[in-house]
Amino acid sequence: MKRTLALILCMTALASSGTAYAEDNTVKAADIDKTAYEYMLKNPNFDFEADTDGDGIISENELKAMPKLLLDLTGVKDISWLKRMDSLNTLYLENGDFTDLSFLTEMSSLKSLILSRVPVEDISFVKDMELDEFVIQLDDDYPPEKVFDIIRWKDCQVDEGYAALAGGLPEGIIDYGYGEKNDIVFKIEDTEIADILSGTSSPWRYASAQIFGKKAGTTKYTVECGGKVVHTGTITVAPTKNTYDPPLEEIKDIKVYDELSIVIGDSIYNLTENGWEKKYDDVLCRTDLRYLNLKTLATPNVDVLVFKDGKVLIEDKPAELGIGKIVYADRSFLVDDKGSAYILEKDKSGEFRTFKVGDNFECPIKGTDKGYLDRSGKLVYVDRQEEKGWPTSITSPISALSDYFVDDKNILWHVEPGVKGAIVKKIAENVVSVAYTHYDNKYYGPLYTDKDGISYTLEKGTVAVPDGISSSSRTVRYCGLFIPYQKGPVSYQTAGGSGGVTYDYIISNDDVMYINNGEKKNSITNVERYINCINNENGKTVFFMRKDNTIWQYDTYTDEFTKTDITVSVTDKRGDINGDTVMDGKDLELLAQFITQPQSTVRAEDINGDGKINTFDIVALRRVIAEEK
Repeated sequence: MKRTLALILCMTALASSGTAYAEDNTVKAADIDKTAYEYMLKNPNFDFEADTDGDGIISENELKAMPKLLLDLTGVKDISWLKRMDSLNTLYLENGDFTDLSFLTEMSSLKSLILSRVPVEDISFVKDMELDEFVIQLDDDYPPEKVFDIIRWKDCQVDEGYAALAGGLPEGIIDYGYGEKNDIVFKIEDTEIADILSGTSSPWRYASAQIFGKKAGTTKYTVECGGKVVHTGTITVAPTKNTYDPPLEEIKDIKVYDELSIVIGDSIYNLTENGWEKKYDDVLCRTDLRYLNLKTLATPNVDVLVFKDGKVLIEDKPAELGIGKIVYADRSFLVDDKGSAYILEKDKSGEFRTFKVGDNFECPIKGTDKGYLDRSGKLVYVDRQEEKGWPTSITSPISALSDYFVDDKNILWHVEPGVKGAIVKKIAENVVSVAYTHYDNKYYGPLYTDKDGISYTLEKGTVAVPDGISSSSRTVRYCGLFIPYQKGPVSYQTAGGSGGVTYDYIISNDDVMYINNGEKKNSITNVERYINCINNENGKTVFFMRKDNTIWQYDTYTDEFTKTDITVSVTDKRGDINGDTVMDGKDLELLAQFITQPQSTVRAEDINGDGKINTFDIVALRRVIAEEK
């Protein structure tokens, strides 16, 4: 009896404790404005969802944990609940009727505030916040003194080869339009010591800038408004430790096609999340070919792969173009074994086709896709819209820009399509080049330059830049972030931009790659370009090419540079036809398109390795996919 009573009491206690547990853990919606709540629940919030656990409820804990918030204030009556978001560092508000946001000063975690069409009347509250970024569209007549009153000024300390911010915080409050209207200019006293990272062909119309350290030393920067100095600050550049300088080798037959693909000899290797994998053998050339879309009349580019046997892949799919054997391809033309030149088009049904535009193709002309040089040494002008090519009397162009050509006698010609042929017009003599050109504070646009170094506008022929004024150039060649391999577009940044971004790498004009790896900083000479990176067990593996075309890598964990022999390190994964490291139905669909392709053209598609692509490979791939599952 005692045992029975004890068992009943124990079960009762468990039941009651279970009920209490359920009550304590009932998920409740965060107590915020109803319209704001519904907006947050239904709309994406930057790159993540507000409802992180996907239960259909935004809880108080989820609200407090959000690092970023994008909110449309249309119809929202109350936003005081924002103060409860302890982890919020980025806030983007748009629309609505709120004119006073001074309560945001209570949000110490907030570092970035972006306002779009929010009718705030007084922005002085920003002075009491430690914001790194404050973006708002100011009226051109908003008093500059009120803007400068809320700015915190920052000196700059940076190492040689690296970048750091100097000037006024928060960034973003002064955009280029407001800065130009109020004649705001950021200047550096000694640009031999430091310079604006992106370079500039006109006054820098901001109160801050990313500064690139060029050589050890100290200099001043000033911010002017209407010709008067508003602030003077200091830039200090410290010397960098010794840069790794391994000797260059004989130039290798290696080309970087894009951020995911390189060509070694006649083989193509693709970068996957597991490293480099061989994709194709017996490749003649690969190019990003420009084509005419007949549906939109746009002229985008498409990936074209030509094999030694004349087979062509467009976007990795076999293409039957109905012309002779292709022996050459570049960004503008396809050329067959008879020397006929073709342009590529996509018809309104989405199929690719070619149109012949001329014969006797000798070589392309740098700077334009409007023509090529024939075997007689004369220009054949190409009108893509009319799908025609017309011979001209212009001989051996030494420089070109779109419809403008400088011949070997230094005469500048303009060519345009006519009813029965090309219309050729002489523009000027004694011309050495035609190009888009940057000139400090003077001009940016298409110019031609004569033998005396004077540059003229193409349209009016007026002097744009007199002799002796040198053109500006970028302070560095490239800078960017180590964004790991991803399926789809991969970020590849050229030099530019301000903002509080800490770049992972910078490639200077003298070809040194400087790596900013947290507390680790390293550098290496003779770098041609950054390629891409992938995740490894402890960090990232960063791939780049040096001036001798060798591929090197940097390990963010060991902080070491090593040369990469891709032909040894690759894996050959038959069946992974689309290169996504997974064998599935998508690979089966692609394989069906490769039936009858010879082994010299393909590699991953020959599943059973018999040198043929046929139905037996489809059966074999189905078996492999089933085994992997």
